[in-house]
Parts: sequence; C-alpha cells; structure tokens
Amino acid sequence: MKINDFLFPENFYHIYNHSNGRINIFNSDDNFRFFMGRYKKYISPVADTYAWCLMPNHFHLLLRIKEENEIVEVMRKTNLKNKNLQGFCKLNSDDKINKVNLGGLQHIKFINQQFSNLFNSYTKSYNKFFNTRGNLFNQNFKRKVITDEDSIIRLILYIHNNPVHHKFTKEIGDWPYSSFHSYLSADYSLLHRNALTDHFDDLQNFIFIHKQENLIRGDITLEAED
Repeated sequence: MKINDFLFPENFYHIYNHSNGRINIFNSDDNFRFFMGRYKKYISPVADTYAWCLMPNHFHLLLRIKEENEIVEVMRKTNLKNKNLQGFCKLNSDDKINKVNLGGLQHIKFINQQFSNLFNSYTKSYNKFFNTRGNLFNQNFKRKVITDEDSIIRLILYIHNNPVHHKFTKEIGDWPYSSFHSYLSADYSLLHRNALTDHFDDLQNFIFIHKQENLIRGDITLEAED
C-alpha cells in the first residue's frame, strides 16, 4: 500500500466506495441495519462519525480518526494476534500490545484492518444469505483528507443530499439510511456526540443550512460521480 492509502489519527476523511459492477448490495432494511451494526463494531472504536449515508450500491462516510493513544488502547483490548498485524509485529495468544512495542505504523495498519474487517464481514454474511460468491465492494475504498471547517460542513450537506442527488427521494429527510435523522434526534446514535454543536451550533441552524441549495449542491469533487 502507498502511504496515502493509510488513514492517520486525528484526520478527517471522506470515505466512499461502490459495489463491484454497481450492483445493489443493500437490498432491504435488514441489509442496511446489518452493515451499520458491523460499522459500529469495527469502525466506531477507531473513528468518530460525523455523517454517513448508505445508498443501494454505494456509501459515503465523514469521520475523524481517533487519537493515537485511543487506538493503541483499542488494540490492547482487542488483544490482536499475528495475522491481523502481519509484517508489523509478532504476537502469540498470551501477548498483549502495549506502547513499548508499538513502534512504526502498527496502529496505522490496525485502522485500515478495521475497514477490511467491516467489508469482509458484510461480504461474507451477504454471500452466505444470498448464496453468492466474490467481493461485493471495490477493492480499494476511496479516501480524501478534509482539512478545513467549510469543507466539513459542505461534505455533511453533500452526504445527506446524496439520495436527492440520485433521485431516490425529493427531500433529504425522506431517505431513512443516513445520519440526517440522527442529527434531529436526541436518541443514541453512531454520530460523534458533539457533531451538531461542533459544526452547526444548534439544531435550528443545522436545519436552516440543509435548506440552502447553493450549499448542498456545492463543489464537492470526487474521483468518480457518486
């Protein structure tokens, strides 16, 4: 992997990917919920989520990778075996990872491994249920570093507007599989707990900004139209 293929602590990233052949891989409520359940298991421990949207054949995420010490702690609790960090360290079943032997890129490797675990886990369950074979997702998911506040806000709007952009709904709130609804609710969700106040001040401003078409249809550049 190239250095730019890795995800680094404390950076914001726009992560997105398509299914192989653009086939639908989220075909039911159960599929959407299962994927997000796996997301909670594998990604939430290493990243704070600020926006997400699942479409039938692709997805968008805006997240911030957690600090290095937090990831190290997750690694310690996970008690990883050698196969999950091959090429970085050697562990046996009784070993525990600690800061002493965490030189180099071991925690960086672990972050990327968590995404592989997410996609592989969903693919395995999907293929078993539908009696299919092969990879569901494009091999290399897209990732783009987001470096300024304006881009973060525009990207949240872009992600929430994706169902409207692809003509699945007429209104942002009509699509059930995005974080838009989590911003409106006080219930527990996968969103970072300060996502609303960090970037929109309050709920009223969040709703107002989502009604500004000039911002929603802003200049978000992707490698391929998604």
